[in-house]
Amino acid sequence: MSSAKDSEGAKTNSDIVIRSSDDVKFRLHKKNLECNSEAFPPAETPTNGEIVLLSETAATLKILFQFIYPRPYPNLEKLDVKSLLLVAEAAEKYRIFPAMYGCQFALRKHLNSNPRDILIFAVKHDNPSLIVQLPLKYLLDTPLSDLAEILSPSVYMLWTIYRERWLDALHEATTRLIPVHRCNHWSDAIRDLLCGMNSPSCLLSPKIDTIFGHRVYPSRSQCCVNEIGVWKASVLSKIAKIPPFSLPNDS
Repeated sequence: MSSAKDSEGAKTNSDIVIRSSDDVKFRLHKKNLECNSEAFPPAETPTNGEIVLLSETAATLKILFQFIYPRPYPNLEKLDVKSLLLVAEAAEKYRIFPAMYGCQFALRKHLNSNPRDILIFAVKHDNPSLIVQLPLKYLLDTPLSDLAEILSPSVYMLWTIYRERWLDALHEATTRLIPVHRCNHWSDAIRDLLCGMNSPSCLLSPKIDTIFGHRVYPSRSQCCVNEIGVWKASVLSKIAKIPPFSLPNDS
């Protein structure tokens, strides 16, 4: 086995050496680790020259350790989501606070493209502010059986209660809120619209605009078009009364 190699820019006056899982050494300063993290021992703790072995790769640690020195932090938004989550996990594990907050901010860029991975991360590290920023469509469309495997019992309970509001809105949109209208074409119009209203997420924009907009065909009588507008306005009014999903301490 070849000997470990030093990372670029190794500190010549360092007092601690950390080795990555892929055999790269990082020469660092214990005082900086102490000031910026919770997981490393105080600077005065003797290490007797031992090398500290960590389970993360050099690529992850190289980014992470840039947060312990007083200099501009790396641009985490340039990382792909897989690399970012590895850095975020390491930051949480070693409690390197600047990196923790930087990763949480950078992960927002990937909320729409990788909601499940971010949800798993947020639940694991008890980050309600990240959970409530996830796309509502993703949460509404994910089966409760799947969410039950990810969410903590307390968050799962709050989500199911909140989801009931959307189910109630969908029920009203497809029953009580349908206008009473006497026209030979009205039953066809109702059938067309109800075909698209098959899940709570269909009430979200822009889906709801597609349902009520694209189904208003020029051949339909103007009276039906008017009633469809009334129907849509009633549904939007119902939806507007549903507050955003929130969790304790999500500020």
